[in-house]
Amino acid sequence: MDKLQKTKYENLIIEVITQNERYRGNEDLLKYIYDDVITRLGGILETINDETVVRSYIERIVKLSVITTVKKRSLLLTSPSANPPEAENKKSSGYYDELTFPQENKALRADVDAEQEAKLASEIIELADKYPQKEFIKLYNLRFVENKSLEAISDELNVSQAQAAERLFELAALAKRLSGNEVS
Repeated sequence: MDKLQKTKYENLIIEVITQNERYRGNEDLLKYIYDDVITRLGGILETINDETVVRSYIERIVKLSVITTVKKRSLLLTSPSANPPEAENKKSSGYYDELTFPQENKALRADVDAEQEAKLASEIIELADKYPQKEFIKLYNLRFVENKSLEAISDELNVSQAQAAERLFELAALAKRLSGNEVS
């Protein structure tokens, strides 16, 4: 988001954060919540012209960011030994920007050799670059690395279960096409 856009929406973002009911009692996290909102928004605000839609989208992102940030803090305060430092660092340093193929999970990639796996990875990354708002890499990691349910994925991505399922079908269609198992 460029400086003009950031300045343009900064007051609105802060206003929405402070109005969120879960923010009360967590005022010390304003900077962290704001930074998380900016990260999650990416450049999407540049593509939206309707101010009502912008506010609605910001409200959804703020809700998710407040919940996530407060949850992270409570986990750190209550049980610091429960979260290994390398796992926390992995998630906070672009974990969802990395694409990994777990060896034990063959659901998406049945009978895929190393060459096909590399091609699949590059296609998923290309798809993610083409449609960043669909968060394909994050979706892949949530479903096939972390084995999260459709409900958990839709909550994490802040989309409906139908939208999450549609995106999963897009990934499955891509894998089938690359492996030569496409029906059409």
